[in-house]
Amino acid sequence: MTEIGFFALCVGLCLSLYAMLAGAIGLSRDKLNVALSGRNALVGVNVCAIIASVALWGAILSHDFSVKYAFRHSAVDMPLIYLFTSFWSALEGSHLLWTFILTSVGSMFLLTVRPANMVFMGALVLATSLPHTFMMLLNVWESAPLARQFPVGQYGSGMNALLQNPYMAAHPPSLFVGYCALLVPFAYGAAALIKGRLGRDWLISVRRWMLAGWAVLTVGIFLGGKWAYVELGWAGYWAWDPVENSSFMPWLAGTAFLHCLLVLDKTNKLPRLTLFLGMFAFALTFWAPSSPVPE
Repeated sequence: MTEIGFFALCVGLCLSLYAMLAGAIGLSRDKLNVALSGRNALVGVNVCAIIASVALWGAILSHDFSVKYAFRHSAVDMPLIYLFTSFWSALEGSHLLWTFILTSVGSMFLLTVRPANMVFMGALVLATSLPHTFMMLLNVWESAPLARQFPVGQYGSGMNALLQNPYMAAHPPSLFVGYCALLVPFAYGAAALIKGRLGRDWLISVRRWMLAGWAVLTVGIFLGGKWAYVELGWAGYWAWDPVENSSFMPWLAGTAFLHCLLVLDKTNKLPRLTLFLGMFAFALTFWAPSSPVPE
């Protein structure tokens, strides 16, 4: 299963590269069918990320310590809940979780584009394929969560004791869901700039995704602060690690973006600032440290 997972990541990288090309061709030549093929390729990337995630969870839950990540961050005597959450307890696993959620959001929003916004499809596919390609390349080349090790380890090293907390089950995934929902305003903002259409055609779609992502990110930041207080009571809410502060930065940009969306909806003013804030909020999620949990 591990080899299937790694193969899926490689296929996902190829599909994301194809989607980037199809989006560029569909945009430059105004061919909707080519852009739609790129959209379908991005749905395939999501399927590949799901397969890879299942492979890693399978290695962890079955104690397959030939997988380096499973050996380093899980153990045979860990409770089931911590075996499950060890998936995102370190850098490589959190990158794969991020990829899984990002591609899921990308698939959902591209498959639900309103007919009035189909004119943006080529640009949407191109903008969405860029972070998809980056994350798939990261999983294949740099992070490699499914890398093997020989000789095979025994019993497992276990998870960092600070991470063996119920908040571990909710805090990192909620941050990543909030981060990834920001993909939608980024993609629509890029599409509006590329197409030179700064009107309000995309406003309804973006607002719904942004409100959902902002709400989940708010909950995630609160849970992280509470977790820090429980584990390190002397340190206060924002002393867990720099990630807690950096997760606050996309939240601030997202909050400003929501206010600008309201102004744009009511008065048709601030379209450029609104586009900038939507794209900047998503960019801040990559500027932040890569893992929402300490090693």
